[in-house]
Amino acid sequence: NNHRDQSDILKTLLSAKDDGSNGEGNDGQNLSSKKPSDPWTMEERLTHFYEKYQPDKVDGVGAILEKYAGKEDKLFVALVKKYGPEPEDPYYADSDDDDEDMADEMAGMSLKDKKKRRGAAAKKANA
Repeated sequence: NNHRDQSDILKTLLSAKDDGSNGEGNDGQNLSSKKPSDPWTMEERLTHFYEKYQPDKVDGVGAILEKYAGKEDKLFVALVKKYGPEPEDPYYADSDDDDEDMADEMAGMSLKDKKKRRGAAAKKANA
C-alpha cells in the first residue's frame, strides 16, 4: 500500500511538471534549471561574487556599489584579477553548445570571409 502511495505522489509530481507549474505551491519559487527572465542586477552580481570568494563582505555590497557607482566595470575587473572568475549568471548560462556551433561556422569560412583587408596595404594587394 505504501508503494502505491509513493507511485501516486510521483505521478502527481510528474503531471504538475508537465502542466508548466513547478509543483511547489503558489509561491513562484522555481529552483529548476529554467532560465530566469532577467539577468542579475549589479547588486545580485556582486553579492554572488562575494558569496563565492568573500562571504564576510556580502553585508557591505550596498556600500561598495555606492562607492563604485558608475565604475562597476572597473570594480569587477579588479575583483576578478584578485579572486578569480565571476560566478555564472544563469540568465547567460546556456546548456546548448553555442561555442561549438560558432567554431563549426568559423571553420567553414575562408580567411577572406573572416577578415577583409583595409588600408593602403589592401589597395596594393587588390591592385
